[in-house]
Amino acid sequence: MKKGLLLGNGINNRIGIKSLSVAKIQDRFIANVIVYKPLLEKSLGIYLRDDEMMNIFPNSKNIGIETLAGLVYKYIREKIGDKWCVNADIRIQDLLTCIAITTIFLNSNGKMAVKYDKTMLPNFREYDVVLTLNYYEFWDENNISIPLHGKVNLNAIGDDINLIVSRPRMEADDYRKVVEQLSEKYKVQIANLDEIVFAPSGIDKDHLICVEGLYPSNCLYPMQDLFIPKRKTLYQELQKVDQIDVLGMSPNGDEAIINLINSKQKVRIFVYNRNENDEANIWESKLTGDFEILDSKEI
Repeated sequence: MKKGLLLGNGINNRIGIKSLSVAKIQDRFIANVIVYKPLLEKSLGIYLRDDEMMNIFPNSKNIGIETLAGLVYKYIREKIGDKWCVNADIRIQDLLTCIAITTIFLNSNGKMAVKYDKTMLPNFREYDVVLTLNYYEFWDENNISIPLHGKVNLNAIGDDINLIVSRPRMEADDYRKVVEQLSEKYKVQIANLDEIVFAPSGIDKDHLICVEGLYPSNCLYPMQDLFIPKRKTLYQELQKVDQIDVLGMSPNGDEAIINLINSKQKVRIFVYNRNENDEANIWESKLTGDFEILDSKEI
């Protein structure tokens, strides 16, 4: 009987990493969309008005980064309309991944310094395997966690970096010229994020181009920055677990993960402030089989 622990971004809130709160990430993401706007425009051949883009975001301060990215994706796809093609999909997925990773780990001063409270960590020795949906676990000095969506090599990012851009996209002359212009104002790092799985809401992670790969299409054209991504198989380690505890994951996440959670013999979901958090009700509506929903204090 193999028991696993699955971590979401809520672990960072639990251990006191304030910069990774949903509200802080939301603020940085919206600001970064404007910063990356010249790359979005040049890569996709469109014009984007600042005020029009800002209107796509709700006033709520509790919107997850994938939902925010989904709003941008939907807005731009509608903007392109009938001229939408696979190449545009490749480029916008890649750019949204760059924006997301920049948002999570960087700010205007560079790579964010992070402090956390070790006493608030779960007892990892109770588990055969620790899985994470996060791209980096600051507490994980011994590398015990297995990233299900890829891992960012944070040590390879300079301390003074403000923006991350895609190495494969730099093959396109227009993209590279805009990066050079941005470099006059920001500290930019070129990175390969091929292993990072980031899905705007509305796109199943299994159907991301970086996961599914490319197939021949009448709407796929030779371009300077066109390359063949390596196909990935998601959640293999999660499939090997018989029992699962889940901490800090939103019930509004990837349905494929929730389906896998429902396949386990025993499931325990730990929710922050369980009795006053609507997430508990959402989890109850989505879970089947033998499950418990507990307060995160009980883990």
